Amino acid sequence: MSVDSVEHRQLGNQIGGKSASIAEVFEMLRKYKELFPQMTANDQKIFEEMLKLFPISDENLNIAGSKAVLDVFNELNTVKEDYVIPAKDFEISDFPRSSGDSRIEMAFKCWEPDHKGIFAEGTTIYDARKQYLDKSYKMNTFAEAQIEEGNTLLILETLEKLRGITPDRAFKFRFLRKGKQEDGKLLLRSVVGDQSYKNYDNCEVLFLALMGAYQYAKEQHVNFYVSSLDVTDSKMDLLLLSQDTTELEGGVHAQVGLAIRNSEIADGSANFELLYKLDYRESTVTLSDSSVFTINHGWRLETIAERLKNLSRLHEASNQVFLAVNAAKLYEPASDASLAKIFNPLLRSKSILTEKTREEVVKLRTEAETADQVETLLILFSKLEDLAAATNNQEVIWTIREALSKYIRNR
Repeated sequence: MSVDSVEHRQLGNQIGGKSASIAEVFEMLRKYKELFPQMTANDQKIFEEMLKLFPISDENLNIAGSKAVLDVFNELNTVKEDYVIPAKDFEISDFPRSSGDSRIEMAFKCWEPDHKGIFAEGTTIYDARKQYLDKSYKMNTFAEAQIEEGNTLLILETLEKLRGITPDRAFKFRFLRKGKQEDGKLLLRSVVGDQSYKNYDNCEVLFLALMGAYQYAKEQHVNFYVSSLDVTDSKMDLLLLSQDTTELEGGVHAQVGLAIRNSEIADGSANFELLYKLDYRESTVTLSDSSVFTINHGWRLETIAERLKNLSRLHEASNQVFLAVNAAKLYEPASDASLAKIFNPLLRSKSILTEKTREEVVKLRTEAETADQVETLLILFSKLEDLAAATNNQEVIWTIREALSKYIRNR
């Protein structure tokens, strides 16, 4: 996840923060629905059934910091607008260059159904231009090449003819309002295909996550708090940790919890992963273990309800992690063999780690190999986590979290 997103919010440790009530979680979801008047019948059905999964009450959610999370989501929702628009009402007017990196974008106008006026206009961001051209006419590569050759008018004329051939082909468009734009123009963030408009937005995944965690915590007598939140206009990483600490071998202390990750409109899934935090003297590291379960964006709600029951596996999975951490003896000095097992997989992650990050990882490995006094594994883990956090790139952060957890599992 990149911080150059149009809208980006972060929350740090919220262990002492205020908890939301169950009624406030339901209210967040209702506010979300009100912002999308063109919700399809299918999405409307999912929304109504989702509310029936849990009983509404004024009872406290008992997740410290959850009130701050809801406040963030209620704010972010005001920048989003979703519309289902047929080709006859979506006109492409130009292919301007973005001011930042000179990428080819797409300028558009959205007409009222009776074509008496324009109700929205703006430009694309991210991959929306590519998505629309490929999903509608499979012509992004051709269009890009012609625009580079200076044949923009040819592409505009071609698109206008194709629009007349398939006037009723509709897509679901996700628009964003960047701050208080005086010109009233929108940013087209994403386009969903014409076969299905169903998607699980961050608000819906947050609702399922908080309510599922609440039910699990109540059954297992666990108190969660929000460890961190990183959310943009399309992605979410929410980390919940237990307030209870378990002491393991060698003076290592562990907390377990849940990481909820979602990418909204993209074809994919919301992932619920076991999260655990380890403390040893002055060193701390947060790692991500195996997936507890996923929610595929295309699944029926009945299937999702069954998957939520898998949160009961969190207790068993936590015990397995404790055993693995004990066996890994993270309080002992790092050996040459362990350094190789830790660093080699990371340095092979060329598609994730930037060149600068790879250089930092290599430097850290060299320092560990040449140090007069060999550091403990947990100190080394902590330094890697700090390196990842400095990138402010969620993909790098999660790559390192998962790689270190894999080392513990397979040591």
